[in-house]
Amino acid sequence: PTSRRRLLDVQVEPGVEDAMLARALERGMEDERWLKVARVMVHLGADVTGATSGGRSLLLLALEQADRGHSGFRELLASLLEKLGDDIDQWEQPTFLVEENTAECPICMEVLWTSTPTAFVSFADSGGGEGNPHLICGHFFCFDCASQQYMKQQSQNNAEFQCPICRAPAREVMPLPDITVNPRLWFQFLDLQGQGRIEKN
Repeated sequence: PTSRRRLLDVQVEPGVEDAMLARALERGMEDERWLKVARVMVHLGADVTGATSGGRSLLLLALEQADRGHSGFRELLASLLEKLGDDIDQWEQPTFLVEENTAECPICMEVLWTSTPTAFVSFADSGGGEGNPHLICGHFFCFDCASQQYMKQQSQNNAEFQCPICRAPAREVMPLPDITVNPRLWFQFLDLQGQGRIEKN
């Protein structure tokens, strides 16, 4: 307890806290005691949307380690997901699903939080076959409109599907995965560039 208190009482420069959390996660892969330090840092308000020194998302790092059966990272992941978004004042900076800063289906104007946000997607190349689905653009639709667009394009015998807003080529239409059921799939779905990070807008 005394050593922990001394560690947390150290004054650091602004912005250094984020790097400290990343360092704790990296060290936690070899020494589980560092994961306890990371959980305390998250509890005290460390930014969970940061990245490691190599540019990897902290959330993705924790997801991968948890998938490998690392119990310490599984416990930490729950804290990270609980804290995700708390660093933003939702009254000052409302969070939106799509890049035009609206949270409505662009076809029927139904608000997306009352429906099932759905998008046109492609599949990541996994080497031996079809990988996980991911966005092709930042446009979300209600499930009904996305399904209607998909069936309309399918009836025209198109070789590939397209987002009806920006015409980006797609392979399928899928709803946004539930973060509480499968956080890894949710993250990969929103990873537009396949670089292990989610764009803010």
